[in-house]
Amino acid sequence: MRKLLLVDDEPHIHFTVGQVFADQPVRVLSAETADTALQVVQTEQPEVVLLDIRLGQCSGLELFHELTSIAPKVLVIFITGHGTTDTAIEAMKLGAFEYLVKPLDFTRLREVVGEAFEICRLMHVHAEEEDANATEFPDQIIAESLLESELFGHESVEAALANRESDLYRRAIEQFDRELVMRALAQVGGHQANAATLLGLSRPTLRAKLRALGMTMEKVASANRKSSPDIR
Repeated sequence: MRKLLLVDDEPHIHFTVGQVFADQPVRVLSAETADTALQVVQTEQPEVVLLDIRLGQCSGLELFHELTSIAPKVLVIFITGHGTTDTAIEAMKLGAFEYLVKPLDFTRLREVVGEAFEICRLMHVHAEEEDANATEFPDQIIAESLLESELFGHESVEAALANRESDLYRRAIEQFDRELVMRALAQVGGHQANAATLLGLSRPTLRAKLRALGMTMEKVASANRKSSPDIR
C-alpha cells in the first residue's frame, strides 16, 4: 500500500485528508511536529509527504531540507496559505514536487498526490529504463557525449564501456542520460513538456528522470544559462 505522510499542526486537517483518501489504497500517516515527521520518514519511508509551510515554531522549508537529506527520493507537496505562496514557489525551485493552497480543493489534492505516486513508481523503475535506453545508443555516441562533458577522460570512458557491470559504467550512463536531458531542455528553452516530447517520453517520466538524476528546476535553469546564455 502506498504511504502518504501529512505534516500539519492542525488536527482537523489530518481528519479531513484521511477522509479524502479513505476509499483509496493509500495509508495516511500523521505528524504534528517536525521531530515526529522525521521519525516517521525514517521508520515508515513514505513515498509522498504533504507538508504545511508553517509548522508551529518550525519553518516548513527548514523541515523540507531535513526530510530530503534523509530521504532524497521522497516527494514533498507543500500546503500553504495565500500569504505564503512565494515561499512554496521557492521550495519548488529547490526540488519540492508541488504546492496546494488552503482551503484545500479535495479533487486537486487527489490529482496532485496521485501524480506524485505515479512519479515515485517511475523513479523505482528508472534504473531499468536507463539500462534499456543505453542499449539504444552505439558506444561511440555515448563515448563522444561523455568526452564532451569533460567529466570522463579517454581511459575512463574506455574502461566504462568495457565493463557494463561496473560502477564506472553506471556513472557514465547516468552522466550520458543527464547530458541528453539537458540538451533537450536547452533546445526547447527549458519547457519540460516540449522536452519530454522531443525525448519521446511522457512528462511524468521526464520528471521522474530529473528527480532521479538530482536535477531540480533551479539546477536545470542554472546549467542552461551557463551552456546557452542566449536562452530565455
